[in-house]
Amino acid sequence: MMKTSHLVIAAGAALMMPAVALAAQEPTAAASLDLRRHQLLVDAEGGRIARIASVDEAAGIVTFIYRMKLYQVPISTLSVVDGKVQTSLTKKQIGL
Repeated sequence: MMKTSHLVIAAGAALMMPAVALAAQEPTAAASLDLRRHQLLVDAEGGRIARIASVDEAAGIVTFIYRMKLYQVPISTLSVVDGKVQTSLTKKQIGL
């Protein structure tokens, strides 16, 4: 019984290794976009929103302050255009 449980644990660990190795090799979305604090964030139409206050790669969001309120935008909606960080969302979709 003891040998069987060791085999099951070893097999499970072996199956998980490729996923861990693959995750370590893939760059995060924020890293590939080179997102940083204080970069200008613009909406889908190119209108200025605010400067990025923080980048949270683990949560997949950037935050910014607009009219004394804190807002979050998913990193998956962002791209860099002419040195500005542009979201595919409109101001209305963000809630501004």
